[in-house]
Amino acid sequence: MTLVECRRHTTSKIDQEQVGGLVFRIIDTGAEGGLMVTPLGFQAGAELVAKARQVNLATLNPDATEREYVLKIAGQLFLGVGSLISFRQLVQVKVITGNAPEP
Repeated sequence: MTLVECRRHTTSKIDQEQVGGLVFRIIDTGAEGGLMVTPLGFQAGAELVAKARQVNLATLNPDATEREYVLKIAGQLFLGVGSLISFRQLVQVKVITGNAPEP
């Protein structure tokens, strides 16, 4: 399992605390890794945390379409996969907006 976290910040880059939170969720769930996606990029400290803990980072254009988004993260998630697989069958998406509590 790979955790994917998308943050659509409009005023600032992702910082190391936010990447550290994803690292904690990876450890807590027993996931194999993670990917964080944002339109504004990452601060230097966030990039260091991601590199140290093997979290992939992706920056998307704020106006990216759903297709562009899927292609971008698919390239990050399936690096090294040698056979053709169905992306739809392997991905479970949970969208949390704002400060919605976890179920």
